[in-house]
Amino acid sequence: MTSTNDSGRAAAAAFRPRTRRFSTSDPESAARRIGDALRTRFRMASPPPASGRAFELELTDLGPFRVCGIRLPGEVTSTSSARQAVFAELMGGAAECRFDGVDYRFTGEGVWCVTPRIPFRGRTVDLHARCVVMPMSLLEHFAGPSTCRGGRRFTSPRPVSQISVRQWRAATAYVGGLLEAPELMTPLVMANATGLLAATALAVFPNTFTDPDEAAAPTVAPTVVRQATAYIEEHAHLDLTVGDIANQVHLTPRALQYAFRRHLETTPFAYLRRVRLDHARRELLAADPATSTVAQIAARWGFLHQGRFAALYRATYQDTPRQTLRA
Repeated sequence: MTSTNDSGRAAAAAFRPRTRRFSTSDPESAARRIGDALRTRFRMASPPPASGRAFELELTDLGPFRVCGIRLPGEVTSTSSARQAVFAELMGGAAECRFDGVDYRFTGEGVWCVTPRIPFRGRTVDLHARCVVMPMSLLEHFAGPSTCRGGRRFTSPRPVSQISVRQWRAATAYVGGLLEAPELMTPLVMANATGLLAATALAVFPNTFTDPDEAAAPTVAPTVVRQATAYIEEHAHLDLTVGDIANQVHLTPRALQYAFRRHLETTPFAYLRRVRLDHARRELLAADPATSTVAQIAARWGFLHQGRFAALYRATYQDTPRQTLRA
């Protein structure tokens, strides 16, 4: 006769996660393996890493989701088109990406997402990241029924607030602790871990899974939008998120986005970008070209990609940053 303890051990053993590790100095091989692990069409451009360094991948498949540890030494540019949702957090290095015409930079404890139907372009420097890969169908299941007519999707790669960044990292740290103790990975524990990650992702990243669609959103008075724009203009030098701005005017991030579209025909981040661009222009006009550079001033206002900054500047002011600096 099989005891209850024996049955429990057998169930845990059957559910024990499988971890695979891969290391190479060949960029093409690394891109192929990373794309397979993240379930995304992944391309990257990078020279072979310096001696003693390698592209590294650690993949743990947990059934409903998978956890990937990735190291990309040196400077790497990449593009991807995800088939599932990928939630990434920095463990070291830095990352940049472009989403809906807005540039984002992640350092320190940065967290971001890449989701289907949204082409991703990014650049990383000595990246060490932990990624959670989840099917969109799993997120839809945990979100429940929706009346959103525009389809379920994530609307920004960046969490709604700094507090939500800590929430995501706490959730993945919990799962990481389970991976260090595989004897705890029973079906019940795995179900709870899956629910924790799905619910946290839906709370942390702006989306239309649980938020009402635009037609059903409450009307926001123009005075509230003016309060939000005033806050942006006063704090444009800070690392603002949509959540930070929304908190100041007592709205949800999604309601703030609807309000900006309705009253200003733009988004909070696009407005913030224009304010920062204006600040950069004023600094360029006042700066001494003998002691200041376009790159320094652009970076001070969050424009890290010089080519994109120059193109945006020229389209806005019909001038180049260099010409403005030398005026």
